[in-house]
Amino acid sequence: MYSIILLEIELSITSRQRFFESQYIDPMKDTSLFLKNVSRVNAVIIVLVRNKELHELRETMRYFEDRWNKKYNYPYVFLNDEEFTQEFKILTKQMTHSETYYGLIPKEMWDYPPWINQTKAAEIRKEMEDQKIIYGGSESYRHMCRFNSGFFFRHELIQKYDYYWRLEPDQAGGFYYERWGDAPVHSIALAMFLEKSQIHFFNDIAYMHPPFQHCPIEEWFHESGRCHCNPHKNFDDEWGSCTKNWFAI
Repeated sequence: MYSIILLEIELSITSRQRFFESQYIDPMKDTSLFLKNVSRVNAVIIVLVRNKELHELRETMRYFEDRWNKKYNYPYVFLNDEEFTQEFKILTKQMTHSETYYGLIPKEMWDYPPWINQTKAAEIRKEMEDQKIIYGGSESYRHMCRFNSGFFFRHELIQKYDYYWRLEPDQAGGFYYERWGDAPVHSIALAMFLEKSQIHFFNDIAYMHPPFQHCPIEEWFHESGRCHCNPHKNFDDEWGSCTKNWFAI
């Protein structure tokens, strides 16, 4: 058993090294491909957020602005299934020099489709909550995942943009019966329609979605003083992560 585990770790490390040595374009070191187009792309920062998350969002925006967006001033679109308060609008506008837009998600984009058996869905939520599955008992989480998987780009405030960056504090019914997340849906779509060379792995950007975190493990990121995440808490090679499979392709 121990030899199998050690072999798996060794293969994972080798695949990671091979990926970074032969395939990875490091935007922090090789700028030749990025300096050809110095103008902004037609892109937006999308934030799906509630009024009660205002102060957590402001902290996130402060990090995001200080480390990146203050150089480019990409606009923000804030979306909510309820109307934003004036306090929310005023205090988020104060965090950026960029344009900010606030939108209400239409009910048909944030509700059960007519073919879902809501009694069955409620029973399954209870079962998952009893099994202590993360977000297993949350109804709003399921609405959110379904919206982020197939509706967000149809919102009127997003229509004019070509690219998006999400910022965060189905007919088979999988979102409601099996607790599908939106990230796997996006990943499956990329795997089906794009070559690996058409996808960029943002290793240099730390990301946390509790309890999971991606943090660059290379020492020079942290020696530069611009990265403050803990490299020892990196999910890339943990059980349940598909990142090692990505490296091995």
